[in-house]
Amino acid sequence: MSRNLLMDEDIRDLVTSVRAMVSTRVPLGQVRRIAESSSGTDPELWRCWAREIGVQGLLIDERHGGSGADLRAASAVATELGAGLVPGPLVPTVLAGLAVRLAGGAGTAKESSGIADGTLAAALVLPDLHSVVVVPDTQDPESGRAGGVVPLVQDGASLDLLVLVVDVGAHPHLAVVPRGPHWVASDRGSLDVIHRFAHIEVSEAPVRLLPLDDDRVTRLEAAAAILATSAQFGLMRRSLDETIAYCADRHAFGRAVGSFQAVKHQLAELACAVAQADALLSDAVAAATEEPADALLAAEAAWCFTAPMGTRVVSECLRLHGGIGYTWEHDSHLYFRRARSQEHALGPTTEHRRRLAGLLGLSA
Repeated sequence: MSRNLLMDEDIRDLVTSVRAMVSTRVPLGQVRRIAESSSGTDPELWRCWAREIGVQGLLIDERHGGSGADLRAASAVATELGAGLVPGPLVPTVLAGLAVRLAGGAGTAKESSGIADGTLAAALVLPDLHSVVVVPDTQDPESGRAGGVVPLVQDGASLDLLVLVVDVGAHPHLAVVPRGPHWVASDRGSLDVIHRFAHIEVSEAPVRLLPLDDDRVTRLEAAAAILATSAQFGLMRRSLDETIAYCADRHAFGRAVGSFQAVKHQLAELACAVAQADALLSDAVAAATEEPADALLAAEAAWCFTAPMGTRVVSECLRLHGGIGYTWEHDSHLYFRRARSQEHALGPTTEHRRRLAGLLGLSA
């Protein structure tokens, strides 16, 4: 199934708007300038994403200023953001918005509206990706104190909220941790020079607890895998498109490089890999919106294929650019750095393969 079949007119219009924003406001030259700045962020650009397109609030309810969209729209946008190497914690904030939306209740209005209008940058952190423990307040079960570590958080130094999935009394909850004196973010460095990763430690941090259930946690896990896959898919598709154009334009021995059989075979294999990722991602998005019972299985299948394959495709594209592809001035290394970093966005791929095997009823 092609992703185009999942897009209605509204989503196509949204994709067109995002592409226009990327090409005019954050072309790769501007991405490099933002990445080389002291903060690695552009606050005005962040506000533009919220004000002009509403990216951060895609999965927030309309009554709180969001779009009330589903994962079809969010996946389409994440694909374009990945393709454009767009800086900032946009996808983590979209996921955090979904988590707050699923928790529901009148108590989430402040976080929901803050995410939607671009006031708050946030990140959803699933249980396997942190060691934070929350102790509920004996007088108020909807609040508590949190302590522990979140080892690798994309753009963690620029976040205003951490939204953690935690177990409290054997029941899943969202723990909303606002930035404050109980929160220390330390730069961890990364192969990706655009996204900056932080090690966040919280100590006796005040948190607000929002009850979840197992079904909602599963939905969040599937959504996280789908949006991570979308970003990796956009990256590998863009890298291949640019490599095909380069091979058609670059000449050697009086012929376009792309006309040589060995190069054509390589490009064909890479195109097949991109098409497979497209199909798996489309199936995952369709399952999440139409067959929720199969959503996690489809999402894990898409991620287990696309995470490492994205790195392979981008690596081959870099090599097909020849010597220039290895220079700092060329953009190929930016795609490689992002793909390699993104491959581990949800933790070790081996763990996701074990989970996929379990969902299929197979021994890991």
